[in-house]
Amino acid sequence: MNNDKKQKQAEETLHKLVKDIDNHPHDYRTYYDLSAFLIQLKSYTQAEELLMKALGLFANQSKKAKNVLTYGLGNVYYSAGEFEKAIQ
Repeated sequence: MNNDKKQKQAEETLHKLVKDIDNHPHDYRTYYDLSAFLIQLKSYTQAEELLMKALGLFANQSKKAKNVLTYGLGNVYYSAGEFEKAIQ
């Protein structure tokens, strides 16, 4: 697959994931899904900011949401090579 096609596919996926958040703003899983894709794109800062925002929105609503989002944040740090932060 050439780079232009990969880039277009990534943009389409990104757009779909952002639209999922817009359509389901009260579902923490949509934020997690977008953060996982941002990690694949090596957009660690964006993924971290998204998960921190989502933790602010959902941490007090559900233990499961908090756990999933915290796990996602650990994945961001691990993928970015920030192992000490990831362990915490």
